[in-house]
Amino acid sequence: FGHKFNEDMSFSFTGTLGQSKMEDSQSSLIDGTSNVLSSSFNSTFNKYNNFKKGDRLSISISQPHKLESGHMSVRIPGLADSDGNLNYESTSISLSPSGRQIDVALDYVTSITDNFNIGVKTTINNNYNHIVTNEVNASLAITGSLAW
Repeated sequence: FGHKFNEDMSFSFTGTLGQSKMEDSQSSLIDGTSNVLSSSFNSTFNKYNNFKKGDRLSISISQPHKLESGHMSVRIPGLADSDGNLNYESTSISLSPSGRQIDVALDYVTSITDNFNIGVKTTINNNYNHIVTNEVNASLAITGSLAW
């Protein structure tokens, strides 16, 4: 979904929701999956011409791809018998992570010359890799592009 409010403001939203199931994996350590649900989203608000003509300020909120729920059956090999045959034991593993990573980003891009752009982006997230923690992570990136 996207909407342009006027020449200086726009909004976009993308998201995914998926379901998958794996069966009949005869030669794999993964025996199958069931009820696997996944999701992701990104929403971005852009404001142009803030401090000078052609610059862009963006704020976004997103969730990287996340397995919401599901189970996986795994075949764990045991010791070989006297004939050298491996025996396997199947076990079920829950695919539900303990947290939900949410990223909030602020991005600014401007032109220095007609062929050189520079950008600064900071991102703050919690529950990195969808694992519950009390930590808040932050990153800063400086980018540039040169056309010749």
